[in-house]
Amino acid sequence: MLEEGDQDSISQEPEMSVASRKRGQFESRHADPQHQDVMELSSTTPAELDHYVDLLNEEASAWDQYRVDCEYVRGGETAILAGERDLGRIQKAELQFYSRSPH
Repeated sequence: MLEEGDQDSISQEPEMSVASRKRGQFESRHADPQHQDVMELSSTTPAELDHYVDLLNEEASAWDQYRVDCEYVRGGETAILAGERDLGRIQKAELQFYSRSPH
């Protein structure tokens, strides 16, 4: 059963999806009309290029956080599938997988 507030977090778009969509929108706005898979940046202002770099960094950061979250969940899942039921040991397993992730 969902707790109060859980539905809000479930219905929200994942951060990496939002970041990817925003980057994609920028790239679509600057697509070469003749070659949609190529960006035309010759008339792009320095501020727009800075914004694009910010979008790329935002997306990379969101994907990094997603990877960390997955490793954390993987640790707990691995412990539970191995038969662990002690909450403290499950939490320790979550942190163990998390700490092994390259940053």
